[in-house]
Amino acid sequence: MPFSDDWGRDPQVRAMRFIFAALEQAQEAFLSQAGIDPWMQSLDRIRFRARDWFERAWPMALERGQAREPDQASALYLLCLKQALLAEGIDPAASLPPEAGPMQDLLERVLKRASGKGQSSP
Repeated sequence: MPFSDDWGRDPQVRAMRFIFAALEQAQEAFLSQAGIDPWMQSLDRIRFRARDWFERAWPMALERGQAREPDQASALYLLCLKQALLAEGIDPAASLPPEAGPMQDLLERVLKRASGKGQSSP
């Protein structure tokens, strides 16, 4: 029986696949620029933390009209990845795209909530 990707016909699914592909590409380029081995043992834990923060920050960014395009979503993810690397004591020598700048405050809010500070504020 041939494989049929019925989900692939849905425009929203196609858009999400495009965004996730952009995230993977951006991450690969960022790690390469930073000189970080993609097979580094602790990278799975770092990626998990970055993904968790991204999943919390992305809806807030979307509400503000940010991170709707793949390059903007990628910039937000890279901001989360850089912060996760810093939390592990790794200072990546890679620059973030300019789209990441306006979203820094979103990540700070997510980090405050994750640490238990500022949970009562929206």
